[in-house]
Amino acid sequence: LLGLLDCALKQCRMLELSDFCISCILVSGPEHISKHCLGPQALQMNIPGLLVLSKRKLWTPKRTPFIHGVRPFFRREFISARVQELGEIMCTHLTPANDSIAQVFQSSFFADGETENLFETISLLRHIRNEKDILLMGDMNSGPSISSRHIHYVTSASFEQFMKDNLRSPYAELVGKPTYSPHENTLTDGHDDTSIIDHILTRGYKILGAKRVMDQAIHGKSYPLSDHYGIEVTVETNCKTG
Repeated sequence: LLGLLDCALKQCRMLELSDFCISCILVSGPEHISKHCLGPQALQMNIPGLLVLSKRKLWTPKRTPFIHGVRPFFRREFISARVQELGEIMCTHLTPANDSIAQVFQSSFFADGETENLFETISLLRHIRNEKDILLMGDMNSGPSISSRHIHYVTSASFEQFMKDNLRSPYAELVGKPTYSPHENTLTDGHDDTSIIDHILTRGYKILGAKRVMDQAIHGKSYPLSDHYGIEVTVETNCKTG
């Protein structure tokens, strides 16, 4: 695949395509490009991004790129907002250490995905350094080692940075089941490590509970909604449980 991408970039001027087209090509893979990316369905592929949904009022929502001047498909960002009766929240999706496809397009920025992930982690921590109470949610592509559950460290330097900044991962502490596992979830085919890379990192809140969600197979299917399982954390606020 990397060889095809290199050819597409150098010989086929791939970067002259729209971000919608590039998204479809990379997500579909070579064998499904004609089926997914041509004809009536050609513009039905969304550019990857972030979404925050809340039952409580959101104040001053803002999205911030980690690096400016990068095309939307390859741009990593975080969303920040203040939630009524809760405080500051952030949502993000950080670069995986083994993101070889992104490196084809962004080789001039970072030596590898792990270095980029650490840069993003430090950027997040700088943004929240003055926040006493914070909820930081998303696929961090970093996580702890829990030997009793065969959970492997992922991008350990980044996860340790979160912990050094007085953040905690209640789900990892209280539940410890993988959110990404080739042994449980057939959608993760091709990946070896069982890990907890999806987090709701907290600072300043009393934790009331945590659990894994959306981990059951779709009705009539042998696989769940996503290659990642969801997590849920309950915290106590000054007003009421949130």
